[in-house]
Order: sequence, then structure tokens, then C-alpha cells
Amino acid sequence: MSLLEWHERLDAHYQTLRQNRERSGEWPVFALEHGLGADERTDLAQAIREHIRWREPSDYYWLPWIAYAAELGYSFDGSEYWWTFETETPGWRAHGDRYWIRRYFKKFQSEYGGAQPSGPWAEHRSIICWPITHAILPRDLQGQLARILYQLSSSLNSDLLGSTDRLGEAIAARTWSATSRFQEFVRQTALTGQIAAALLVDDAG
Repeated sequence: MSLLEWHERLDAHYQTLRQNRERSGEWPVFALEHGLGADERTDLAQAIREHIRWREPSDYYWLPWIAYAAELGYSFDGSEYWWTFETETPGWRAHGDRYWIRRYFKKFQSEYGGAQPSGPWAEHRSIICWPITHAILPRDLQGQLARILYQLSSSLNSDLLGSTDRLGEAIAARTWSATSRFQEFVRQTALTGQIAAALLVDDAG
């Protein structure tokens, strides 16, 4: 499948997600919600690598890049995201552009109701914050969130579950033993609360 065909498929999928989220009125769309299986993710990554080896990313089929960058963000372990990106994407150093990635994450946010990074971490890491935010919750942070949610389980009530901001603030208040990266991440309290609520509430989708 060509990158243009991937773009058209992803566009239809994200448009459907946006329409569903608009009806609920609260949840943003994340690029990681691309709906692709393991084999499809491999095929998309291969199409991207074949393209970038010889030429720059195209403005006509940018959605595959957004999904690909979010996938790499999901595997991010707190070290060097862009070093990993360049290693996994031969040709990026010669033909890629981090600012191009940020520009199209912003386009994703405006066109599909995508999540928008916020907080001090996003202000200081204004490019990397986009793929990491759209990875929803990188794997290395998941255990820390699960542990804090377990600690909070006795104090969870309808008021806390009914406000993603308050839930995010409650999680952030319990991060004294967490890693510095997790502490930075949860300073995006609204996003943290949305992720936690989606995990805790059965009908969150």
C-alpha cells in the first residue's frame, strides 16, 4: 500500500473517531488510536522508510507520519526520542525535519480534534511533546500510573471520577516516589485525568 493510500485510510478512521468524540464532548483523539494491527503497523513503517530514504516527507500524505511518530513515542523510555527516531528511520537525518512533524501534529489537532500537549514540560519540549502526548501513555510509565491508581482506589468516588482535572490533580499529588519523567508527565493534569478515567470507567471508550 502506498503512503497516499495509508493517508486516505487513516483519514477515514480518524474522522470517524473525531465524530464519535464530538458526541461525547470530552475525549480528544490520539494519533496512537490508528486502529492498525501488528502486520499493518509493520507495513506502514516499511512504506515510510522506503520513502524517507530518498526524499522528504510529503505534505500530501502526512497522516502516516503522525501515526508512525506516535508509535515510536509509545516505545519511548525517557532517553533520546529523536536518536531512536533517526535510528529506526534511515534517511530521516538527511531528509526529515522535526519542525515538519510538529506542524502536522498541530494540523492533526485542529482537523481531527486531537490531543494538545500542555503544561511546563510541553512548553520546554515543544516538539517532542507532540508524539509523546499522542502515544497516550508510553509503556515505561504505565506501571507507575497503575500503582498510583491502586493507591487511590479507596478514595475514588463519583466526584473524583466525574472530573478529569481533579482526578489528574489527585494523581499528580501522589508522585513523590515516581520517576522525574512521570512527575513531568502528570503535570498535564487534564490529560492524565482523561487517561486514568478511560482506564477506570467501563464506558469511557
